[in-house]
Amino acid sequence: MGQFRRIGSGGVVAAVVLGAILASGAGDSRAADSPDGAPLTMQFGAVTVQSIRLNVGVPAASTGDRLIFSHTLTKDGKTVGLSGLECALTSVTTSKPKGAKKPVTSARSHCVATIVLTDGQIAAQGLTDLTDPGGNFELAVTGGTGKYSGAAGTLRKAGGKDKGTYTVDIITG
Repeated sequence: MGQFRRIGSGGVVAAVVLGAILASGAGDSRAADSPDGAPLTMQFGAVTVQSIRLNVGVPAASTGDRLIFSHTLTKDGKTVGLSGLECALTSVTTSKPKGAKKPVTSARSHCVATIVLTDGQIAAQGLTDLTDPGGNFELAVTGGTGKYSGAAGTLRKAGGKDKGTYTVDIITG
């Protein structure tokens, strides 16, 4: 059976943060009021609240392992939302480049992400390369709810493993 390894803090933190966001109405994420159909770019600071690796095979990374993350999203120093991501490893390769002292592991995974804001949710998914130690990725926005209903575009995370920036470029219809 799979092995669980907890990396982050408890789940209560995410529930408390989400409750505070919804109660305060602080999740208005608009950079500017864009008319329907006009491109909208939003940028958020992202701080990891929880993360876990579910190991379903050998102790090292292997196909089928899952990586699950939650982030608190901020704008101008205020909490404006949350995100949740689940990535399933779809391929893992290890090679030792000529002259290297250690082998290099490359992993691809299929990731599904949801951003929760007070004016709606944004859904994204895609196949991404997890070799980047900073946890950077790019996913296709596949839809949304509320203000983001029918959204299409791109979700990118850049920065570090536990802190970074989400940039969402969307068109709603």
